[in-house]
Amino acid sequence: MPVNTRLFKRLCKDLDSEHQLLLFSTKARWLSKGNVLNRVFELREELKMFLDTQDKKPIFFNDPLWAPCLAYLADIFDQLNKLNLKLQGKETIVIHFVDTLRAFVAKMKNCFRKISSGNFAMFEKFCEVAEEREEETESCLHNEIISHLHNLCQEFSRYFPDLEEIICHL
Repeated sequence: MPVNTRLFKRLCKDLDSEHQLLLFSTKARWLSKGNVLNRVFELREELKMFLDTQDKKPIFFNDPLWAPCLAYLADIFDQLNKLNLKLQGKETIVIHFVDTLRAFVAKMKNCFRKISSGNFAMFEKFCEVAEEREEETESCLHNEIISHLHNLCQEFSRYFPDLEEIICHL
């Protein structure tokens, strides 16, 4: 185990952190990217402290929007990971697949509507970080999150253009 990994593990252990290691993404499973984001989010304070002790001060830690952006990405990837897991399995049939996709797109459209009116409650990690900071965090990222959710819904429509039609032909 490399020295920095051992030092980071020791720091997390001393701070009684829930986790003691960062996860690394692999090309074998895209689900791991969401897990990596969640772990970085959960260990963001320990990571900042560790990098400070190593005299490595990445500029993004000083950016007041870095933690909220990370939180939002962790939240959205968590939703995508859940969707991915629902679409897997031997017993999955086409009707279940289509219903699951339609429900996810409807959920994202609902999130879009709620965020448009200023309600971020469906993004738990984002709300946690926004409460720690000033309320301006939400207003700064409001348009970016709306744009991202809009683009996500458009991508689902592009990947699955006949979602409504498929269910009618079964």
